[in-house]
Amino acid sequence: MIINKKTAYIGCLGMIGIISTEFGVIGVLPQLAEHYQITIDKAGILLSAFALVIALTGPFMTLMASGFDRKKIMVAAIAIFLVTGIVSSFAPPFWLLLTVRILPAFLQPVYISTAIAAP
Repeated sequence: MIINKKTAYIGCLGMIGIISTEFGVIGVLPQLAEHYQITIDKAGILLSAFALVIALTGPFMTLMASGFDRKKIMVAAIAIFLVTGIVSSFAPPFWLLLTVRILPAFLQPVYISTAIAAP
């Protein structure tokens, strides 16, 4: 089985970006807590909720997406991560930031399983 190197590199870059989206918030928790005037514990919900959504919906979302074209799923997932990342940078209330952080969590396992699946 021959895998196109360009496709493999794109898949790896996407996985790095998506994983960074999940864990990148850890480094700015104190600033987020100060900005939203909440405790660091409450700001930590941003990571906990993301991880919880992945754990609860990962197997089902991956199964539901398995019948679709892999390339389209990967592009759609990256686009949703990009849009929600931009929106989260402008989210004034904390609940909106939390909502926008949770939405791409539904697609993280879909992207990762699609990117590492054999062609």
